[in-house]
Amino acid sequence: MDKERKNSLDINSLESNLPFYLWNEIEYIKKKFCMDCVTAEFEVDLREAVKCHEITKFQKGYLEKKYLEGANEEDLRLWFEQTFTF
Repeated sequence: MDKERKNSLDINSLESNLPFYLWNEIEYIKKKFCMDCVTAEFEVDLREAVKCHEITKFQKGYLEKKYLEGANEEDLRLWFEQTFTF
């Protein structure tokens, strides 16, 4: 991938304008509050959000990678570059 395209990737935009219930669960995950129950609910809600067209499948994959798998920024950027098609 050329440098200009790589620098134009904005993975942070995948977390903008999320439905409130997903944002709320992400905040609980960040605080490591009741992890088992929150992550289970988060997985279900991600599927539902895709089904209801509130987020894309690509966003779902990103959010799972970041918040359920604990991927760091470098891993997320690599995943983004490999997964996203121009």
